[in-house]
Amino acid sequence: HLHIVTSRIDPNGRKINHDNECRRSQEVIDRILGTDRRKKVEKDFEAAKQYTFSSFAQFKAIMSSMGYEVYEKDDTVYIKRGGRVQMKVPFADFNSLYKYGATDKSRARQLRSILIKYRDTCTDKEELKKELKSKLGVDIIFFGKKDAPYGYMLVDHSRKMVFHGARILAVNELLDFATPQERFDRIEAFIDDLFTLNPKITQGEIHDKLWRKHAYIKKGVIYYNGQTRQLKQFLADAIARNGRIKWIEDFNPMTEAERDVLCKAGKGTDPSFVSLSSHRYNHYTQALNMMGRIFADIKITDVRGKLSEEGFIIKQDGDNTFAINFSKRIIINLTEEGFDLSRLKRQYPEKQQPMKQQQHKQKKSPLSGVRKLKDAGGGSQSEKREWEVGYKGDYDRIDDGQSLKM
Repeated sequence: HLHIVTSRIDPNGRKINHDNECRRSQEVIDRILGTDRRKKVEKDFEAAKQYTFSSFAQFKAIMSSMGYEVYEKDDTVYIKRGGRVQMKVPFADFNSLYKYGATDKSRARQLRSILIKYRDTCTDKEELKKELKSKLGVDIIFFGKKDAPYGYMLVDHSRKMVFHGARILAVNELLDFATPQERFDRIEAFIDDLFTLNPKITQGEIHDKLWRKHAYIKKGVIYYNGQTRQLKQFLADAIARNGRIKWIEDFNPMTEAERDVLCKAGKGTDPSFVSLSSHRYNHYTQALNMMGRIFADIKITDVRGKLSEEGFIIKQDGDNTFAINFSKRIIINLTEEGFDLSRLKRQYPEKQQPMKQQQHKQKKSPLSGVRKLKDAGGGSQSEKREWEVGYKGDYDRIDDGQSLKM
């Protein structure tokens, strides 16, 4: 475009009339360019009617993106440009143009990501508007004061759709122009505040809060808008610790003995951090009844093996023997529940015992005279292998955050 600079004083020294100069200059421009303003506004109005919009405010946003001023008065819609009303339309005519419930949710999510991306590369809202219009064909129409708008609309010319800004990204977030370093600092401070409010907060609970800030954490790293930064070590350690505490508390231990043996399994978790449960849940009672039937059935000669089939491993800790199901988060103190622990040893029919003993005497291993190395090839029945089988498939994922997703 061009600017014309002229004096307001004529050759005779008198002031040139400047009343309605905007409107008068527009008429001169139209005359020079041969533009029929009436036909153009009618054409633009018909084009605006092809967009998807659900309110008069959204229609105004479309016309505003085309350079028009639109307002309603006395049940009449006035379309103004160049200082002159170019068209009048009955307000009732718009009722048939509204398309309710036609929001493209997929495009709305895409626009949200686009807004965040371009906001983080622009310095102010004017640059943001220019970038979105020139590169993506998306107009941002702000409402309110120029320096402090209270809302905005997005006019997506490529899809011929209008989106209410509040449903895409809050206006204060849209206009929050900051450096990536500042944003990471804010996220880290936010996480620190969460620990102040709840010292036992878990990674899953933090995720529920962070998604509103479009960020997440994994293995002690903050992820935000395609960028990463290492979380402060004391926060990463606290998240890992709380993950282990949550894992233990999911077993609902009611006694200190139950809690302590689980803490040993939880990579040495401090028992003082773990809260004891106040009552037993149905899955505990069901498991207890199932074990009672197994121990009482004299036909079952391998009780330990039968419990293993049900997902339980046996662990002795001090004077107590526990049955633990790591996948279902159940721990039962067999000693306190009064089970006959001698049944955990494999039982053989009396008539078969001599035969077994005879076979044992006749069949010797070539290596029987060689002392076995401690823990070498202990097999799945050894105590160490029982612990590995018990929690390998579940607990090892605590540190990477997978098992803590809500």
